[in-house]
Amino acid sequence: MTLFSLGLSLLSEIWFSKKLFCQIKLKEKKRVEQAFPTFIHIHENRIGNILNSFGMWDEMYENVKRKNVKWLKEMFEDDEMVTTQFEIYGVYNEKGESAYINQPFFNKNEVEKMITYLQRNFKKGEMAKPLIFFLWKGGNLYQVGVLPLSDSYGYIESYGFIYFGTLFSKKEIKEAEKLLSIKIKVFSTSQNLKKDNTEITAIPLKNPFGKTIALLKVYEGDILISFFHNIKHILI
Repeated sequence: MTLFSLGLSLLSEIWFSKKLFCQIKLKEKKRVEQAFPTFIHIHENRIGNILNSFGMWDEMYENVKRKNVKWLKEMFEDDEMVTTQFEIYGVYNEKGESAYINQPFFNKNEVEKMITYLQRNFKKGEMAKPLIFFLWKGGNLYQVGVLPLSDSYGYIESYGFIYFGTLFSKKEIKEAEKLLSIKIKVFSTSQNLKKDNTEITAIPLKNPFGKTIALLKVYEGDILISFFHNIKHILI
């Protein structure tokens, strides 16, 4: 009878611990989903600010129009903020011709799609705003911002566009893990995306056309692992 009671007690403790663990996991999911956009926003601000600085500028628009490569190169390459904080940057005119790029990134088809997208979603004379998104290139994840060329007051002059992008590297992931006390792995949508037991939630990362191209999978952090480890010891 005593053994039976102990058995029931143990089953009760296991059921309670699992229920408590699930509740904590749900709380963690909610916390991460609320906090993660703030982390992404930090990088969006950096890209948005540099786009506004370079793209909302009469001289930039005029020199792209004239294909003044020398002037454009000097503006990009002589700015330490550009060369140290961004891996890719450049500008295209509305014919899809590159006025200046630091290294190949967009192919011809992607440039044409981007210009078509800007034509459909923005009107000349309206206030410009940065379009910030994610792309996979060469096995790497990039966060990229695009802005239609505008005058110094921010009104759209051309469907040519300026862009800046940064590699979403292990450093950024480590920053997020430290900030949110969690573990993160990045998966492209072409990979096996089956959910596993330790996954808390998955954050979709989208391209400029709204298609999810990657998932940031969030896993149990130190808090959850420590809790479950302690519960096991208590039960033993």
